[in-house]
Amino acid sequence: MHRHRRAASGVLALLVTATLVGACSSSSDGAADADAAGAAASCEAPQVELSRRTVEAGQAVDVVGTAFLHGCDDAGTAADDAASAARTPVAMTTLEVVWLQDGRRTVLASVDADPDAGTFRIAVTVPADAAAGPATVRVAPAEDVRVTVTGSG
Repeated sequence: MHRHRRAASGVLALLVTATLVGACSSSSDGAADADAAGAAASCEAPQVELSRRTVEAGQAVDVVGTAFLHGCDDAGTAADDAASAARTPVAMTTLEVVWLQDGRRTVLASVDADPDAGTFRIAVTVPADAAAGPATVRVAPAEDVRVTVTGSG
């Protein structure tokens, strides 16, 4: 009977040790994950959204941009991040809203981001000669937005 108690207490000690080690390592990883998430959230990349992704030639579309700020670079070293955090980001200006289709490039508008927020909203018109099929709206440095032209408006 004493042998069963010793074996049971040994198993219990092993389980407690494994649980404590697991808890310590996950909280350590969790802190690193939280730090990484905080760094990423502190300075997001510019984003563009359209009021619709299926469009017709000649149709108006709203283009909305967020996080269009210079001086917001927390992708380098910790020293770079500290230097970036010390600078006040400046809104990007003269942003071209560009229509790309079949090897053609058409500037639809030029817009300045809001000086305080780095955002913009502008209505543009799909080119009257846009062909049915895929096209792209570009506002660099954000990722391109794919649209589908279904016909003429």
